[in-house]
Amino acid sequence: MAKITKWAEREALSFMHVKIVSNQLLCLQALEAQITDGLKANLVETAPDIASLSQMSSAEPDLLLLDLPASADPATWIAATTALKAKHRILIVPEKNTTHARLAYRAGFAGLIPKTSSPGLVLAALKVVLEGGEYFPCFGDVDHDLGSKGAAAQSPLTPRQIEVLHALGQGLTNKEISRKLGMSLASVKLDVRAILSAAGAKNRTEATRKLRNPEMGSPLSSSDG
Repeated sequence: MAKITKWAEREALSFMHVKIVSNQLLCLQALEAQITDGLKANLVETAPDIASLSQMSSAEPDLLLLDLPASADPATWIAATTALKAKHRILIVPEKNTTHARLAYRAGFAGLIPKTSSPGLVLAALKVVLEGGEYFPCFGDVDHDLGSKGAAAQSPLTPRQIEVLHALGQGLTNKEISRKLGMSLASVKLDVRAILSAAGAKNRTEATRKLRNPEMGSPLSSSDG
């Protein structure tokens, strides 16, 4: 049965509507808390399956989070979600999976969030999507599988993350990178986290040093400052 979890009276321009579909209660509760507390959503509706969406409001949500059922065939289930109306669709999966990312990307999803992600990373990813961006933790792998050439296929970083990495190599702060690349601060922070993860580094300096190493398929040339 569908459930409305929060409704707040605010001005129409700031109104945020989110729908979550998951047959796992703990997942529903965790996502609901993230969205209610972190995004300050006005209306959050939850349902155990896609069929229950018909019991929700007919309004198109700003975000539709869909938890891939463990028993479902990923290709069939993801394809069936393309008819669901939402400004942004995000696929929730157990862990990073290139196949799931590729299927979601081709089906028009704005992002893929593994359940292993930290609360802070989940919130940052949701903000990036709401701002019109995309979030795929293994997006470089997706680009490679789709046949694209260049830096994304040669390194674990997306082209935008490579730009951020170059800026880190120049010693720029997150705010300076945001201004230089015309990105939101939330997007910069998310990309920096992805860079640290890809490098297996504890800080920005270590990440820059490691990703200069040719043995790691460095996207930075040794001449960068």
